[in-house]
Amino acid sequence: CSEKLALAAFFVNGWNNAGGKTLGLQAALKPHAALSIVQNVMAGPEQADDSGRFLSDTIVTWTVTPSLSLMANYDYGRVRLAGDTVSWSGVAAYARLQVTNGWALASRFVRLHDRDGFMTGTQQTVKELTLTSEYKAGGALLARLEYRRDFSDQPYFLRGEDKVRSQNTVTVGLVYGFAFNP
Repeated sequence: CSEKLALAAFFVNGWNNAGGKTLGLQAALKPHAALSIVQNVMAGPEQADDSGRFLSDTIVTWTVTPSLSLMANYDYGRVRLAGDTVSWSGVAAYARLQVTNGWALASRFVRLHDRDGFMTGTQQTVKELTLTSEYKAGGALLARLEYRRDFSDQPYFLRGEDKVRSQNTVTVGLVYGFAFNP
């Protein structure tokens, strides 16, 4: 539409699985060079036994300085299954600091309220805190070291044979980006 507003619509076959036809709408607003707001809405059935899911996804990104960016994300979803409506909601906050040209630090906090246990299989509130160090090793190669702490108000994570309320993970990864030009 313009430099400050973009609109999109799309049809997909299901959400997480090939299923019923889903309609998606998106509005992207950039009221200022440092601020963007994206609103996504999806509606349609995922499985044969649901009468349709609805998802609202809102993302706000603020570039505070060329080195610091912040982002917030809110999701709300619901589905009607076997005559009952179940819902879930989530919020996330991100911060990314470009320390040098080749090194960045990022943090993320996520909270998913799965009131009816639809998304995770357990009625719970799950939270996650992640800290990431990213180094651009050269060209399109990135090296990442990530620490993540997950915790829930219900025993959910496996530790051996037992279910516990929290878990810690450390991930080391290499990412190589490339472009294909036919």
